[in-house]
Amino acid sequence: MYIFRTTDDERLKLMNVTLTGVDKEVSDHMITMWSSFAKTSIPSAGKSSLPWLEYEPKKSIYLDIDSEFSLRQRLNEAEVDFWSVKMTSPDLVDAYKYSDVHEEL
Repeated sequence: MYIFRTTDDERLKLMNVTLTGVDKEVSDHMITMWSSFAKTSIPSAGKSSLPWLEYEPKKSIYLDIDSEFSLRQRLNEAEVDFWSVKMTSPDLVDAYKYSDVHEEL
């Protein structure tokens, strides 16, 4: 919706979507950034925008794209911890390794 948006009101009604002013603003930002990336390999929304840096897992800093850009850290930290720490605990890994798993299909 944000990159390939339509201005066709009938199509939006069929999709049950109502674009707000903020939606249009975010869409403009995304289109500008994707276009900039295609031309220069640098996703930028203009001189005043924050940089969209390469993601580094240790820092966990990401660009929050809304009507205003902001740099944030650790998106959904509890969920990430659950999947990366708790779901890879030795007990679960061992339980899977020794479970009755059939792989003949």
